[in-house]
Formats: sequence, C-alpha cells, structure tokens
Amino acid sequence: MENKKYKDNRIVVLRFLACLLITNSHCGDLYPISLLAIGGGQGNVIFFVLSGYCLANINIGFREWIKKRANRILPATIIFLLLRIILIDGKSEFANTDFSVLIKRYVDLYWFVFAILLYYVIFYFAIKGQSIKKYIGVLCAYALIYIVSYVFGMDLSTFCVELEGFSLFKVLFYFGPFFSGGIIRKIINNKNMQKVRKYSKFYFVGGICGILVWAMEYIEILIYNSAYKYQFLIHLGIYIFGINVLLYMLSISDIKIRNENKLWRCVQLIGDSTLSIYLMQVTFKPLCIGIPMPFNFLIFWLMALIGGCIYTMVKEKINKRIEELS
Repeated sequence: MENKKYKDNRIVVLRFLACLLITNSHCGDLYPISLLAIGGGQGNVIFFVLSGYCLANINIGFREWIKKRANRILPATIIFLLLRIILIDGKSEFANTDFSVLIKRYVDLYWFVFAILLYYVIFYFAIKGQSIKKYIGVLCAYALIYIVSYVFGMDLSTFCVELEGFSLFKVLFYFGPFFSGGIIRKIINNKNMQKVRKYSKFYFVGGICGILVWAMEYIEILIYNSAYKYQFLIHLGIYIFGINVLLYMLSISDIKIRNENKLWRCVQLIGDSTLSIYLMQVTFKPLCIGIPMPFNFLIFWLMALIGGCIYTMVKEKINKRIEELS
C-alpha cells in the first residue's frame, strides 16, 4: 500500500468517502439543521481502519518508522497551526491567554493528529511480527481497558462517548479500529483472498447492521433522552461498520479506471489529501461562521476541498524538486 507506483483504487475510494464524511460532520453550526452534519464517527472509523491496514507490514526499526510517520503529519500540522494563530486567533489573544489553556485549545482543535501520533507508537510494538496470539492478547487488553473505563470512569447520565476535541475515551476507542485494520492486513493475503470474497454479501449486511445499531442508540438519546447507559452501542455500531466496509471493499476486485478520467483524478486527489483537507477545515472554519446561509457551508466545503488539494499538490511538487536536487 505504500508503493507509490501502485495504488489500490478500493483504498482510494474509502479514503475519499472518509474525507467527505468527516468534512460533513464539521458543518453542524453551518447547516440550517445541525442534524445534517452526520457521518463523523463513520468517517473517522474508516480512516483509522485504513491507516492500520496500510501500515501493518512493518520491516524497519522503530526510530526510522516513527520518524517517517511524523514527517508526514507534523510539518503540515505546524504550518496550519501557525496560520490559525496568525490569521484567525490573532497575536493579542495568543499573548494574553494562559499557555496551558492554549495547549488544550490546540490539542482539542487538532485532536485527530495527536490521536494518530499516539496510536503510531503503540501500534508499532503491537502489530510488528506475525503472532496471532499477540494480536488476540492486545485486543483483549484493549477491550478490558475500554470496559473498565466505560463502567467506572464515565458519567453515564450524560452523553460522553463522542465529546468534541481530544476526549480521552474517544481517543481510547478509535485505537481499536486502527489496530483491527492492521490485524486484517496481517491475516488476509493472496492465499486466503478467495475466502474473503466468498462472504462479500455478509460484509455488506454487517455494515448496514452497524449503521442501524449506531442510529438506534442516537435516536434514543436525541429524541427520547434515554438509554445513556448504553452509549457504548454508538462505538460498537461504527466499529462494526468500519470493519465490514473495509472487508467488503477487499472482497471485490480492484477498481480499474483510466488515469485520463478527470473525475477519477479528482477522487484520487481528494483521497490523497485527507489530512490537509482536515487541517484546512478545522483551521479556517471560523471564517465561514458569519457568512449567510447557504453560502457559509458552500464556501466551507470549497475552501476545505480545494485548499487541501492545493496544499497537497504544492507539497508533492516541492518534495519532487528536493529529490531531483539531492
């Protein structure tokens, strides 16, 4: 999956879908009806499952591996953070706010980045090698920590499983899909791919069941203001959805599309720009808050997608130029 000469178009489609879902989930205060801004959990779980799947085959040392991962994420995050401070927050607010408050504010704002950096460290040692027993042990330990944290550490009288920002319980949960994606990559290979394809309809139904579990619990909470103690069903639903979506895509043949297809090239570019699109939208969203409807969310979508793609193209050209000079 990391071979630049070959791209599995099924993975590209899933990245594209995850990007659209996550972007849509950030429009709650831009849409006329906030409930239209759904899909954040599904987009996150697809992204994390894919990340684990694509990174599972590790054959280098930890220092080199984590450096490579950090170099793909941190420079972009730092650039957008500086733009946020300079263009949105303002130097005066930055100078007059307590440092600890600022740290929390920006960690919450870019929680996605900090979560995946944390996952990288744990994931390397948990997935490296080819020991099914180790994978099962890690999953059992993860499930135990999740259950204990949920039962004894959460206030189940209020909604608490998917809070905004760097919520510790939310960050704990999404490591499960991340690691599970890696296990799928370790288990599935060319020899047993035929078995995976045999159950494609099962994965499709499983994905729908995951959505239903997620939706029913949300309906109980939002409409009937009840069933708060069963909030774990929200996580269970999107977990089932994410795993089955990945397995379903792997169960079908790779998508063959000519590179000359302009629409497909846009899909590829958006899929490759997932991180920069995310950074673009969380950084510059305040610029769209005061714009009248429907221009606010239209501008937000265009700004996020076009701005993120432009950043990716510029970065690739700079990297290519550096490689030519070195």
